[in-house]
Order: sequence, then C-alpha cells, then structure tokens
Amino acid sequence: MTVGTGTSSSPQDSAWPQSGRSPLADDLPDRPDGPPFGERITAILIPQAVDDLKHLQDATGLSRADIANRAITLYRFINDELCTGRDVLIRDTGSGETWVLQLLDARTDYGGR
Repeated sequence: MTVGTGTSSSPQDSAWPQSGRSPLADDLPDRPDGPPFGERITAILIPQAVDDLKHLQDATGLSRADIANRAITLYRFINDELCTGRDVLIRDTGSGETWVLQLLDARTDYGGR
C-alpha cells in the first residue's frame, strides 16, 4: 500500500482531495517551494489486512491513504492511553455489555522481533 502525498495519479492513493491540500494541512510542515506535504510509505499487507482494507474502502468511501492515516492516528491514541494506565472500553449500546481493549505488545508477545 502506498500512502499518497496528494500527487498520485490514482484517486485511491490520494491522501486528500485533488486540491493537494490535506484537511489537516495546518499540521504539516511547509515545503520551501510550495504547499505542505506528507511522507510517502510503502507497506506489504498481510492477506487479512488487504481484505479489511477493501471492506473499509467499500464501507466508508475513503481512500487507502485516508484509512491508513486514520488507523495510524487511532493506534497512537489508543497506545498512548494504555501506556498512561487508562483502559479503553468498548460498550455494546444495545446490551450494555462492556469489554476492555488490550493491544499485543510486539516486543514481548512476538519474541522481541
């Protein structure tokens, strides 16, 4: 997957509308020669992540880059909350049942790789 910088030829890869301006452009540094920019990355996704990404694109209408940006930001928020000793809860509004969200720590759960 490629996270775009707004200059991709594919709308699926664009991190923001064709105007080239991110909705969060004020959070990005200014380039000396033009508008704010992001960072392009390339990642190989496991098959489950590919399926999940396609599902999210269909369900939300968002681009792959938008989904990746939101996922990274959400992961950081959840990780920060858990690292400061807070619980992240998921509640079923119908039944009132509540679950505590836990994240696997790759440094310990996968042998420190």
